[in-house]
Amino acid sequence: MRTAITRARTLDELAAATALIVPTLIDLHDADMSSRQLGAIHATIVESALRQLIELTTWQATLPAAHTWLLLGSHARREPLPGSDLDTAFAWRARPGDEANADTIRDGLAAVLGHLPSLGFEPCPHDANAYYPLFSRSMEAWGRVAKTWAEDPAESGYLLLASTILDCRPITNPELAGQLVSRLLARLRGDEFLRAMLRFALTEKPPAGFVRGFVVERFGERHGQLDLKRAGLRPIVSLARALALRAGDTSGTTLERLDRAALAGLLSPEEAETLKSVFLLCYDLLLDAAIDAARAGEPAAGLLAPGDLEPLRRRYLRDGFRAIERIHDRLAADRHLASA
Repeated sequence: MRTAITRARTLDELAAATALIVPTLIDLHDADMSSRQLGAIHATIVESALRQLIELTTWQATLPAAHTWLLLGSHARREPLPGSDLDTAFAWRARPGDEANADTIRDGLAAVLGHLPSLGFEPCPHDANAYYPLFSRSMEAWGRVAKTWAEDPAESGYLLLASTILDCRPITNPELAGQLVSRLLARLRGDEFLRAMLRFALTEKPPAGFVRGFVVERFGERHGQLDLKRAGLRPIVSLARALALRAGDTSGTTLERLDRAALAGLLSPEEAETLKSVFLLCYDLLLDAAIDAARAGEPAAGLLAPGDLEPLRRRYLRDGFRAIERIHDRLAADRHLASA
């Protein structure tokens, strides 16, 4: 499939290659490939397709000579699910006139990414797209905005933007992307900002548990279905990202970030292994549901009914939520890590 993608010389040929992605994921899932391997393969194939799209269409756009395209979100962490939308960003090394031409540059980015739906990909519906001003800046502008974020860590919007861009993986020009990440880390690793990022991550709470198949939320509401991405994955992903920033290396998957947090002494080895186990359980469940939906030609709902889970998996999930809460409470009480 990667060969078909890299050999595509037209958008139609590229679309024919990307049409194989979902059927191939279904086949690999049916062959009992682990969710971790499947996510990595999926992300690699999508990255190849996006790189080829850029190669085929960038000649139509007016872009600076030195620039880098970035993948964000679950694809950057190599943890996507079938149907995951694509989050992208863009950075360029400014020359005289580039700042004034930022709108023209973004028009060129929009022209490239406008082909995503024809390839079976969906741009981010929440504006985390390379043609949106928040996610396309010169290297100098990225440095300035990171300084603004660091100087006002009480602003939740800044923390959210920083969290989003810290999940990045270069599609093109990895050397320039590495310079961008270094510039961001230099701005964002002040102690006050690090504490704010951890506190921000700790606001992502799992549900309290299940009662007769209902999900018990933090404020007492009960719902018959569980948003497992929000309830199970996000608290771990957000925590791993915040700890990775403190450790000074935000690269890699959530599991790799948790391992580095343990090596840095930010988590105990037992805490890291617990979080990794809960993450994989949630990812397995979400992947199974997404594959079933793809097989039926339907969009993945992302919602699970606890009553439909096997009793053992439901118990593991409930115990996992409690473990996340215990680790959150321990970190929140750590004056060195989270206290203002």
